[in-house]
Amino acid sequence: MTLSDGVKVLLLSICGYTFSYAFYFGYFSGRSIPFEFINITLGVMLKIGVTTCIVMSFFTYFIDLIHDGDDVDLYLSENTKRFIYRNSINFITGFFFTVYSILSSEWLTLLFSYMVAYAYLRKELDLSFREKGAPWYKIKFKIAIKPLRPIGTAIIADKFNVRSYYVYFSWYLSLLILLFSVGGVCSKITKDNLTCNDNIKVLQVNEDTVLVTLDYKEFKFMDKKDCRFTAPIRNGSK
Repeated sequence: MTLSDGVKVLLLSICGYTFSYAFYFGYFSGRSIPFEFINITLGVMLKIGVTTCIVMSFFTYFIDLIHDGDDVDLYLSENTKRFIYRNSINFITGFFFTVYSILSSEWLTLLFSYMVAYAYLRKELDLSFREKGAPWYKIKFKIAIKPLRPIGTAIIADKFNVRSYYVYFSWYLSLLILLFSVGGVCSKITKDNLTCNDNIKVLQVNEDTVLVTLDYKEFKFMDKKDCRFTAPIRNGSK
């Protein structure tokens, strides 16, 4: 089954919009801004979409190098290579989600997520803390990767002969969660860069209006003509 050019353009547009929305949903959630104010423009879609494509190009190149790099001696077993290939994006997403949860003090969410991750990894890994028959105080942590087996949804995809689309859809969902987490982290580590009339924080600049707030409790739109924009002075600027 091949896709026509029109369908490919449609899918790229959907991906660009949903990736941008996921990023700003995480950013607005981190700043306690109602997500109803999210406004995705063509410029935003291009900026986030192009950045995502560039990052993923380098990432997939690295993964392919590990998985198919017969000329590169990486001292990795076949199971290890396939495990990295299958779970690498999940590890990256987990890292950003952990940082976001810590910065937001979402400890229960983080604990629940780690419990789910542990239950998943138990199916992928053999974990032991001591050898069989050894005394309890002789702790010897050991980890081994099990031969990878297809999960339930992958088996169903194989039966319907849509395995490739299943893989693409899985990576699509993973990227949505990743961009949400990246947006949340950005909301915690970035400062307000633009102000309106000296003391009003500018949250979003639209075509004719700007979304502003004073205390992140009340929000309103103002006409661009009614704002005198100022930006903080950077170090080294006069």
